[in-house]
Amino acid sequence: MLLEDPGIIIQNQKILEMLEAVGVHADFKTSLVKIPSDITQKALDNCPHHFSLFNRNGNEVIKLGTEESYYAPGSSALTVLDRETQKIRPGTTPDLVSFVQVTEVLKALDAQSTAIVPSDIPAEIADYYRLFVVLTYSSKPVITGAFQKNTWQTMYDLLLADSGGKKELLKKPRAIFDVCPKSPLMWGEITSQNLLDCSQAG
Repeated sequence: MLLEDPGIIIQNQKILEMLEAVGVHADFKTSLVKIPSDITQKALDNCPHHFSLFNRNGNEVIKLGTEESYYAPGSSALTVLDRETQKIRPGTTPDLVSFVQVTEVLKALDAQSTAIVPSDIPAEIADYYRLFVVLTYSSKPVITGAFQKNTWQTMYDLLLADSGGKKELLKKPRAIFDVCPKSPLMWGEITSQNLLDCSQAG
């Protein structure tokens, strides 16, 4: 398996410590870990093979792990094609609001996404601002993600508030955090922390 040979780079001290504690060799200088296949298989055996996403009303909308196909818009666009001038420009809050409202009524789209990064708000709050806009204008499940380590908690708090608390959110999840590795075989510090935060929250 690739996770064992050549291994993967994980640029997160806490995760390296956690892996080492379960018997994985972690090189703290290079961040290279080589995860034995038996540990990988045990993790796969213990993780859920399917789960569902729900809308704000508590209705099951998406059943992942089945043979069904579901659709959501792309995510994190920095620019938009202005519908009046037909010119490309930076996206703004009104663009995101309009996009969410259109997506909300399109039956072919099963979920929303934090689709546009508005240029009219500070970058420091962009992650949770986008999620706030989507939760404000939509009842559909949400595909989202964080580009900073310190914004995840606020995004999680928004989902808790929207769902009515931790128990309710665990029972009927409303969102997926899209966490992606870098190529080749590297988990950066931010994405690693997002993944850890999501797993610890259940």
